[in-house]
Amino acid sequence: MFDDYRFESRAKMNVPAQADVELSFPGTGVICVKSQALFAEPDNADCQRFLHHIFAAGQVVGGVTLNRDAAPAAELRFDARRHSLRDVLARLAEALSAEGQPAAD
Repeated sequence: MFDDYRFESRAKMNVPAQADVELSFPGTGVICVKSQALFAEPDNADCQRFLHHIFAAGQVVGGVTLNRDAAPAAELRFDARRHSLRDVLARLAEALSAEGQPAAD
């Protein structure tokens, strides 16, 4: 069945269709977002916009660590007792597809 929400979210994304975003879940309350395009240069506009949106969701995401090694990544930490992985992933999807400033909650 066609999923309108997924199509609509992807249609709004700034990143190309073959974006290099890869997610992994190394532990409880941790999401690792790997992306050469987003995190190789933390000063680029896309990285700054992503971080701005993630920190705007501060009640969900408790911290972010950037790693610029061979596989640039952001490690997002959240309180798994208070927030479900599904909710945090929804916020992450918003941050990856967001344009401009985050909306006020």
